[in-house]
Amino acid sequence: MVAIVDPRRALLALLNAPTAEQFIEAYGPLREPIASKKAGTSNLHSAFLGKPHTPQETVTSLASLFSGAVSLSQDAKDRLLLNTLLAIIFNDPVTVNGTVQPTALDVDIVLGTVEPRPRDLLDGMALELLRSRKMIARCGQCSKFFYRQFSKDKYCSTVCTSEARLRYQAEWVQKKRESKKKGRKAH
Repeated sequence: MVAIVDPRRALLALLNAPTAEQFIEAYGPLREPIASKKAGTSNLHSAFLGKPHTPQETVTSLASLFSGAVSLSQDAKDRLLLNTLLAIIFNDPVTVNGTVQPTALDVDIVLGTVEPRPRDLLDGMALELLRSRKMIARCGQCSKFFYRQFSKDKYCSTVCTSEARLRYQAEWVQKKRESKKKGRKAH
């Protein structure tokens, strides 16, 4: 079991990983399946993803679904799909240090609170997605996912910002030259 080191970094790694194997090599497999009443399946796999998947298929499916959540449309069907996925993740039983933990929610009736608590890396990444979904963006230059420091950030780094500015300036100069040529031909 991989300890939760930094779910923010792991979430970006999941979204940006070129291959599932690279993510698994760095962070380990996401959620070991716990056998439910159907032999060999877990609630997460059977309820949402169908038959049991390999760790690579699970990482690929979750990366696709989580990246869709970042640019979530107003379509009710998309929101229902994501809400169902998150409910399954948080309600799927997880074995931590030999103890089965049935849910990722701490409920305190006296205080009247319900707090999500990550039991493993998948829970940590799902919580991070819930908390900062609107702060994750795709870079306009290199298409990597990144956390925005400001709501209007478009680029993941100063390198991408500089490259985009140079590209925009070159396009502007080209358009200006073409408009001057058209002006000369008219006379």
